[in-house]
Amino acid sequence: MQIDEGGSWHTDDVNELEPEDLAWAEDFGARWGATFPTLYASNEVISQSLKDSSHAPTNERTIAHQKRLLGIPANIELSTAQASAGGPYLLALTAVIVREVQWALYWRRQVSERGEPDPRVDYLTLRAEPHFLRYLEQTGPAAPVVAVTTADGTRFTNAPVVPTRKEARQERRARRLAEKERRRAESAELAAQAQARKLDEERQARQQAEEARAAQLRLAAERERLRRQRPPAPAPQPYGVNHQGAERFAADWMRHLGVRDAKVTQYSGDGGIDVESRYVIAQVKNLRAGSAVPIAQIRDLFGTATHRGKGAVLFTSGGVSQGGLEFSDQTGIALIQYNAERGTLVGLNARGRTAIAQGFPVAFGFEEF
Repeated sequence: MQIDEGGSWHTDDVNELEPEDLAWAEDFGARWGATFPTLYASNEVISQSLKDSSHAPTNERTIAHQKRLLGIPANIELSTAQASAGGPYLLALTAVIVREVQWALYWRRQVSERGEPDPRVDYLTLRAEPHFLRYLEQTGPAAPVVAVTTADGTRFTNAPVVPTRKEARQERRARRLAEKERRRAESAELAAQAQARKLDEERQARQQAEEARAAQLRLAAERERLRRQRPPAPAPQPYGVNHQGAERFAADWMRHLGVRDAKVTQYSGDGGIDVESRYVIAQVKNLRAGSAVPIAQIRDLFGTATHRGKGAVLFTSGGVSQGGLEFSDQTGIALIQYNAERGTLVGLNARGRTAIAQGFPVAFGFEEF
């Protein structure tokens, strides 16, 4: 509630009427508007006539309400201040009555303009219908602006306060400042959220990197443990080896280099696979000095390995043809030259050298355990 320079109290939120008083005000206003004799009288005439009719009963109901509110017996008079405090309630009663009068006259004039008889008191029957009430609320006159004056001269009104130019400027400035502050706070909140997300992402990245490093260290430690548990390299064979001895020699080297389940297959000459395991297979060629494995045999080895879904290794005591070297590099076959008399291995291509230096698990990408 505000008071303007003229001494009037302004309120947008009048007191909520008691149900009995609300029903009385609606009925009083609707009945008065339905029976007012001059349909097109001026607003001044209607306002004065309504004021004369409603002044006494609205004041009586306001005083009764104040006594109930303050707990004062009905036979005790209110003080001037106590009566004046009922101004908002009186204003609410008056606003309801004026609204109902406006609605009644609005409907009677509509009917009359259509050339139909003035409904007068028949309006009250129609006003009781919920759908008609919704119609009035949607299409009828807007909420009325009213004013009342209490016994001590205090004036109450629901009219909006019209600000001065200075007040309007101050209000606009306050709104701009409030909007600026809202945007600043929103920007700060968004920046704080972005910073929090960034810190959280960095923390998660560090945690993931640490976990990855820890996993790598664990894996490296396990690989080293397994490497140390590998069987020893086969001893040199000073008198050389036959075909079967060459296959056992190759299988021993494979186990020493990380193929733990490497085992010699049943002897069947050099036409098939000589050493079998879960991840790789090997063919062993025990050749005379200066002999080379032709590309056709390497192609056969590749076809067998591909069919079984395993890596391919060729052990040879001799060499490999140029075509065989190129084909092996293209298809990932490991080429290893062995010397049984010295007990040594030499890689003939990159994968063969990796297998000798770091083990078959690294060369073919499988775990040793």
